[in-house]
Amino acid sequence: MLLRISLPVLLFTAALVPGCSGSVGDNGNSVVPPPPGDGGVDGGVAVAVAPKSASVLVGASTAFTASVTGTTAGQSTGVTWSVQESGGGTVDSNGQYTAPGSAGSFHVVATSVADTSKSASGLAVVSVPSSTDTTGLIPQDRVTVWAPGVPGGVPTYSTISATIDAATYGNGTTDAAGAINSALTTAGASANASSPKVVMLPAGTYLIRSPITVGSSYVVLRGAGPTQTKIIGQTGGPMIRMGTSSTKPG
Repeated sequence: MLLRISLPVLLFTAALVPGCSGSVGDNGNSVVPPPPGDGGVDGGVAVAVAPKSASVLVGASTAFTASVTGTTAGQSTGVTWSVQESGGGTVDSNGQYTAPGSAGSFHVVATSVADTSKSASGLAVVSVPSSTDTTGLIPQDRVTVWAPGVPGGVPTYSTISATIDAATYGNGTTDAAGAINSALTTAGASANASSPKVVMLPAGTYLIRSPITVGSSYVVLRGAGPTQTKIIGQTGGPMIRMGTSSTKPG
């Protein structure tokens, strides 16, 4: 069965309220002209400076540029340059800014020649370079020295207290944790600042079923290298404990 649906024609009318100016759009809505200075009507002289912000080292230079719009015939589109803060550096007639000898943030101002009440500015962020930040872009109170690892470096102790051979424990097939911990305890009993001790694990694979604990000062557990001495764990928890509470996850 074929259904036909007729749509009524709707007529729209638009009325203007007396005393209001404007026009009527195709959809019946009134269209109001844009206000002056909002893109529809010339809002007068305007100045813009680029870049809005620039980073520069003490004593170095960087360039700012200015554009002037809204002038009428015969008016200058030029600007005069200045630095707002006293001691904030200098700027020449072309917008070339030279930073002072101290850090800070300073405003580089361009003022219209045609209308001296109109101006704009760019921010010059002046920084001091350091050994950790040669660019000088990081504020001095935020600069730190990144020194990961063991404070003072990995100890270079040379006295070998005990050597645990991987072959003795099946090169990874028999639990070696007891022997390693026993050697560390023995070394710790006599180790001191003038006589540090080393428990050596030569190349090979070491199986541990309980955590290894390095709990004494001046004792080092040393392997033959990252690809040579390997410890495999089945401890159900941490593999190596440092001190009495610190742990290294397995």
